[in-house]
Amino acid sequence: MQLKNKKVLAAMVYLGNENGEPAMQLNVPPDLETLINKRLSSGGYTSIEDILRHALEAQDAERGELIDGAQAGREIQAMKDDWRLSNR
Repeated sequence: MQLKNKKVLAAMVYLGNENGEPAMQLNVPPDLETLINKRLSSGGYTSIEDILRHALEAQDAERGELIDGAQAGREIQAMKDDWRLSNR
C-alpha cells in the first residue's frame, strides 16, 4: 500500500529477526513515529516489534478473531496503561 499525499519521514523503523538482523524496514509518517515513541517511553513495550505485535493482535480481536485469556489480559493492561498516560 502506498501513501499518497502524506509526508513520510526519512527515518525508518527496522524490525529484526531472531538473529538480530534487520528483517523488515518500514517508512512511518510523523504521527505514527510519535505514537511509537510514546509507547516505548511509557515502559509498556520493550521494542517496536512488541508495539506492532500488539497492534496487529488488537486488530484481530476487533475483527472477532479469538484470543486466549493471557493475551486478553495483556491487551486490557495495555489499554489501562495508555489511559493512565493520557490522563496524567
